[in-house]
Amino acid sequence: MPTEPTAAGQLCEAPTECYTGVDPGELRGEVLCVSEFQYGYCTHECVIDADCCAAAGECEAELAHVCARPDDAETRRCLLSCHAEDLADGYEDDADGYCGDFMFRGWTCVSSDEGDAVCAP
Repeated sequence: MPTEPTAAGQLCEAPTECYTGVDPGELRGEVLCVSEFQYGYCTHECVIDADCCAAAGECEAELAHVCARPDDAETRRCLLSCHAEDLADGYEDDADGYCGDFMFRGWTCVSSDEGDAVCAP
C-alpha cells in the first residue's frame, strides 16, 4: 500500500514538479500544483472523467480518479475518487481510511460541489 501518492497527487511546490515522467502532450488539461492547503499536490484541469489518467504514467493504474470541482475551486480537477465502487479491496467500509492511505494522512472522502465523492483535506 502506498504511503505517498505518485504522479497525480504527488507533493509539489510548483507545476513544473508535476508529472515529470509523463509526456506533457498526453495530459488533458493545464497542470496545477494546488497549494491552497497545507502543502501542494499535483493535478490538472479537466472537463470529463476520461481526461483523468489518460496519459501513460499519470496515475497509479488501480486508483480511479474523477473530474470534479472541489469546494471553492474555479476549475474542475482530477481528484482521487472515493466512490464505493472505486475503493481498493479492504476499504469497502472505510472511504476515509482509503483517502488517508492513498492520498495523505488526514484526508477524508467528501462530496464535491457536483456530487462526486473525492479525497480532500
